[in-house]
Amino acid sequence: MRLVLKHVQKRGEIWRYRRKVPGPLREILGKGELVAPLGGSEQEAIRRYGRVHGAAEQTLADAKLRLAEARGQIPPRIETPLDRFFKTRDAVRALGFDPEAPASEAEWFQRSAVAESLVAGRPTDPQTGYPLDVAPVETALISALHSGLGKSPLPTLEDAKRLYLADRAKRSRGGDLARKKDEQRAERVVGHVIEALGKNPDLTELRRADARTVLDHMLRVVNSPSTVERYLNDIRAIINHALKEMDLGRIANPFTGLEVGSADDSETAKDKRRSLTQAELAAIRTRIDTLSRTDDLKHLWRILEGTGCRLAEVTGARTVDVVVDGELPHISVQWHEGRRIKTHSSRRKVPLVGEALEAAKAALKTAGEGALLFPRYGGATGPTSASGALMKHVRAVVKDRKAAVHSLRHNMKDRLRVGGVPKATQDMILGHASGGVGETYGSDEARLRVAMEAMRKAATE
Repeated sequence: MRLVLKHVQKRGEIWRYRRKVPGPLREILGKGELVAPLGGSEQEAIRRYGRVHGAAEQTLADAKLRLAEARGQIPPRIETPLDRFFKTRDAVRALGFDPEAPASEAEWFQRSAVAESLVAGRPTDPQTGYPLDVAPVETALISALHSGLGKSPLPTLEDAKRLYLADRAKRSRGGDLARKKDEQRAERVVGHVIEALGKNPDLTELRRADARTVLDHMLRVVNSPSTVERYLNDIRAIINHALKEMDLGRIANPFTGLEVGSADDSETAKDKRRSLTQAELAAIRTRIDTLSRTDDLKHLWRILEGTGCRLAEVTGARTVDVVVDGELPHISVQWHEGRRIKTHSSRRKVPLVGEALEAAKAALKTAGEGALLFPRYGGATGPTSASGALMKHVRAVVKDRKAAVHSLRHNMKDRLRVGGVPKATQDMILGHASGGVGETYGSDEARLRVAMEAMRKAATE
């Protein structure tokens, strides 16, 4: 049997380890290749290969970390038992053996011979006779060659996070920015769990008491019940995905049903935001019209004010979603590949009247043949960018933190309520779940007509 060792070359009578450095890492390491001598014979090359290959792997891993830190990217990767297991599996395969198949008697002798050659010539402990100066990665490889890989370790929370992000990236069409945002958010919440528990826990060992410890920790360091609730939702999603995909369905998610606190302990949605006064609305409009470099923000603000839509529902709108002609002009809030919809009740057609209609017409004209109504804010991070741009104007006028872009939804709710619009119709316009099954019956046109009449009433208030 002839062994196949990755990155090994023979030049004349000399064996050497030669490996190309990936392009982005060359500047970090200051070289384009990693080269190390392995000796003058195949046996000597085999004996030195494990240590040299392990050192090369560590050099590249360190360079990747330094590059990530230089770019301000996500924190360094935690090595889990599963990581070490897979590294050992790949090393066995690199030596020419099948790590998954049981070894025959003849192959077992071959594997044992290779394992012994990896540490041949090393100094030994005089008491035990075991070789000294053996790296942990070599110890794991030697054990796997002698006795097999053994049972795969239990997945940890870190492993669950990676699986969640990998599968989410496959489904997402938001590009690198959306992926990076997902990674940062997952890193943040899993970091809180690890910090609270003092370890990266196995999924199977998590208990309700651990979940409560994490909750108490986050309430101390985050100091925002609503943010903690979002973090808990993320942790639940990560663990639930792992329980399903890693065949651990028999394990309960200890974060399920965990509550941040009672209504007395945290702010309600009503407390977090307030409506803007007419004077504040006028001042913000004037500021946007005067200081904005483009008309995007001007049109966006008027559509938000005139429809009560969520910011992402408008920034993610396509030109085909906006109808400005005919008897029932409207904006259609629908799921599409570039934008997710919050809930089923959020999918709706919202009437366009008055200045909101004129702003929609102007935005369509500016968009031209493009697919998105607001190309500048239509990507995965568009809502965040639009919010930041609009909030600069809002905060310049109103210092109260309960006043925000989202306040425009409260303003619309007020106008609908004062106009005597029934609650079911208010919910239909704002995209709230009314709780009535009957509200889902009937045609889209009929519901749009009812909403149009209500919106016209609200426009006069």
